[in-house]
Amino acid sequence: RRIFVSWSSLLAEIGLTTPPSVLKMDIEGFEWEILEQIVRSHALMPVSLTVELHYKSQFPKVPFHGRFLSPFEMGAWADFMFTRGGYVLVDRRDHSVCLHCCEVVFARLVEPGLAPLQQRG
Repeated sequence: RRIFVSWSSLLAEIGLTTPPSVLKMDIEGFEWEILEQIVRSHALMPVSLTVELHYKSQFPKVPFHGRFLSPFEMGAWADFMFTRGGYVLVDRRDHSVCLHCCEVVFARLVEPGLAPLQQRG
């Protein structure tokens, strides 16, 4: 039997009161939605996210089951992670066995909503 909880519920259950330094996950395609939920919650967002990121999944409950995510979908998601969560991709490594996933690291480098740096003249 599998039990799924929200990020906020997990934080409460384990009694975490400060953002974790690192969150590592490998959840076979479900990571896209979970990471969005963490950012939407605004609750103790991890400083660093280490994820096996799948862009195709064989699991029927994953929204992109049986197809590759498009570059537009991945770009829109990355834009959301940056503009809403302040996360920036800092490392990417192709997986040696899985041909439709890679290991990535996102770091929370900026506070969401801050104005972009002014262009220097």
